[in-house]
Amino acid sequence: MSDSTFRARITPSAATTSRIEEANKQTLKKSDSTANSTEIEVPYTEYKSQNGKPYIVDHYQIGDTWQDSDGGFKVEINTIDTYLREKIESGIMENSIPAIKEAIKKIEKACGVNKEDRTVNKIAKVSAYAEFLLKTRGL
Repeated sequence: MSDSTFRARITPSAATTSRIEEANKQTLKKSDSTANSTEIEVPYTEYKSQNGKPYIVDHYQIGDTWQDSDGGFKVEINTIDTYLREKIESGIMENSIPAIKEAIKKIEKACGVNKEDRTVNKIAKVSAYAEFLLKTRGL
């Protein structure tokens, strides 16, 4: 003989079953809405007109301060943007955000930008490198 305890089977009530079914329906609705809300990726050259700011601003997460006359990054952002647009127009680079991310990553590596660097330093280095490449493109 064994000292095991046997349990009686419990069947869920109608109220519990309806709550489970309602929760499942809501989960399905959420998953359907996220599946249908896939955004079409904007090309890099159209990013500024769609979002009101260049992609570089969002990439470095500098918010609205990039246009400030004192301490802003307007010149640096425009230099980087000009360099990237020129690469796209010449056919060297694809007109997509992933291609731009990859290009920025390569430029940062060439400039010696570290992950620990402050954003100000990253932008300054990338901008100086882009300016250098723009000036020497005809040589």
